[in-house]
Amino acid sequence: MLVNFIHVPKNGGISIKEICQKTNNSPLRYNPHYADIYDPRISNQLIVLRNPVDRMLSAIRYTIKSFHLMFEAQSPSHRLDQVRRPPRYGGVHRIPTFIGKNKARLFKSIFDKGTQTPNDWITALKDTAHDCHEPLHHIISNNETPPSQIGPQQCEHIYPFEPQSSWHHEPKFVILMNNFRSEVTFLLKNLGVEVDIPHINKTPSSSSDKISDENLDWIKEKYAKDFELYDNYNGVPYKERIVKKL
Repeated sequence: MLVNFIHVPKNGGISIKEICQKTNNSPLRYNPHYADIYDPRISNQLIVLRNPVDRMLSAIRYTIKSFHLMFEAQSPSHRLDQVRRPPRYGGVHRIPTFIGKNKARLFKSIFDKGTQTPNDWITALKDTAHDCHEPLHHIISNNETPPSQIGPQQCEHIYPFEPQSSWHHEPKFVILMNNFRSEVTFLLKNLGVEVDIPHINKTPSSSSDKISDENLDWIKEKYAKDFELYDNYNGVPYKERIVKKL
């Protein structure tokens, strides 16, 4: 059986992509963010779902890191900065296409105003009267060229902030991020694939990740469908989400 992995951003997809690239004639095939999940040729779909709060924090950290790396990549005479840099992160990190000059300037403006942590970002995003609401809304919106798409469907947000439910189209296999290594290992074993599982492109958590109760409520409302999906699958034993379908 050929299993088509659909890469949902910020859900361990780079690790599974590495597995697909390391194995010849693997029954596991990688499909990027923009894959057409409605194409009948992309059958037996596998997705990874993540706790929506953890994913939101990761998306914000990843985006902040991307902007800082963009500043570092500029020559001194062209920097937009004098922005204080965050601690260095490990792993591989490529600056994504949604990091354009206009968004970089907006990022600098909100950073200079003190909107620097995930909790700060969510506070600004949920309050339309906040000074940084409009710049942040523009930063996470899908308004660059080329636009972020899933097949022919255009996303509302840039990939890290697009709801996971946008990639959910009757998947045959579902892995949960909180059990990522053990569940991927179990899947590979049952597919007859022998390979070490890498974990790269990880944006580590930090002490600045604490979220207020009000902001947690906003995430739950904003990503209500993601919470519903995650909770539904979380109640299903992994053998039923994976092996029973093989």
